Amino acid sequence: MSVHILIIDDEMNWIKTFSDILIDYQVCDAEDIFNATNLSDACEVLRNNAIDILFLDLNLGCESGQDAIQGLRAEFPNSTLVVMSGVTTGSIPLMCMERGAYDYLPKAMSTDELVLSIQKVISRVEHFDRVRFAPNDLSMVNTQLPFSSYVTQDEKLHSVFEYLKVVSMTQHPILITGESGVGKGVLAKAIAEYSRPNGPFVSLNVAGLDEQMFSDTLFGHTKGAYTNASSQRTGMIAKANGGTLFLDEIGDLSLSQQIKLLYFTQSGEYQRIGSDLIETSDAKIVFATNQNLIELIELGKFRKDLFYRLNTHHINIPPLRQRIGDIPLLIKKFVHQAAEDYAINVPHISDGLIELLKSYCYPGNVRELSSIVYNAVLKSDGQVLTFSDFEFPEIRDIESCSLNAEPETNDTSFKRLDDLFDEKIIDALRVSDGNQSKAASLLGVSQSTISRRLKKLQI
Repeated sequence: MSVHILIIDDEMNWIKTFSDILIDYQVCDAEDIFNATNLSDACEVLRNNAIDILFLDLNLGCESGQDAIQGLRAEFPNSTLVVMSGVTTGSIPLMCMERGAYDYLPKAMSTDELVLSIQKVISRVEHFDRVRFAPNDLSMVNTQLPFSSYVTQDEKLHSVFEYLKVVSMTQHPILITGESGVGKGVLAKAIAEYSRPNGPFVSLNVAGLDEQMFSDTLFGHTKGAYTNASSQRTGMIAKANGGTLFLDEIGDLSLSQQIKLLYFTQSGEYQRIGSDLIETSDAKIVFATNQNLIELIELGKFRKDLFYRLNTHHINIPPLRQRIGDIPLLIKKFVHQAAEDYAINVPHISDGLIELLKSYCYPGNVRELSSIVYNAVLKSDGQVLTFSDFEFPEIRDIESCSLNAEPETNDTSFKRLDDLFDEKIIDALRVSDGNQSKAASLLGVSQSTISRRLKKLQI
């Protein structure tokens, strides 16, 4: 494959040095290397040429490469962006990767290390090209196994599925982040079904495990390793050999636990408690957390080296309030599942009712929606679902749950049920074009109740 590279740097001496390295080590030919000394020229090159990899310096005279990362990724998503800089301290490397850079390479690294790092980036580009030009239509991957288990019509998640079809086949770990309840475990299981379909799927929530329990559960122990160790125990790593190991809530690990995890993820080697024997595992490792690891690093609660290791392939699942189009699909899925589990008829649910249910922000995400729907189906007894069948454990101000905001947690964010019911009456009337009988049917109340509440509201 011929790789086209763009070097963005305001120092021509560095551009010349870097270009010579690329040519001497046969990374690419001279005619495949482009350069620019400022962002304006760089964008012109990117618009007129199919650039596979762009190497961006952070200091471009009066311009900031760090501030340009998000804009370049948004305008040229098919180009892999790698930051190269003389700055290697502080939180700058983390911030660059958080903004969308694929990697952060210090200019001071040795030539051999530099070439090796570049070859890894090229390997990623080649993987994506094979996917891009494969005969299968990957834009429809969400409707095909294995990712069909994750119900969504969100375009960003469709892109995530394409990405996962590539990186799932590598030995690199995968990090899944997102709020509680968004379906990180579901996605981890889908990754396992795709990459290791015949291997075991071993899941472990590490939150709350103390030092002893963490090591014992993950690595296992030998007979007599400590008091009451009357027999040998096989750890989760050994059980996942040949398959996938899913470690959830890794943001809760202590620093000493993180050291043990770092060694294993780097080498694939581990030792049972009480044993000097070094064992190996080829398990695919998938990590998940609902915490912001960047913030934990800044607080000194998460190791940078472990983050760099896990962040090789990072997937972030947006909350349900940012993908409202998925709510109707999920409601229908859960209604059918609940009816099957309860052995009752599938209750009827109108489009108008679904529109009303879309107005709630679901701070508990998909997990909360599933619970609410299951409870409503049970109350309906297989007949017709109405709004009164749905109970919302956390009644929040809808405005505080806008598409781009986090739900508020202070007392002022809660609404009285009485006020919420009035809002739903207005919503139901809007959906039913002002027909009070239809609105009453949607809400599961009488038409007189609607009329009485409207008089109270002076409508």
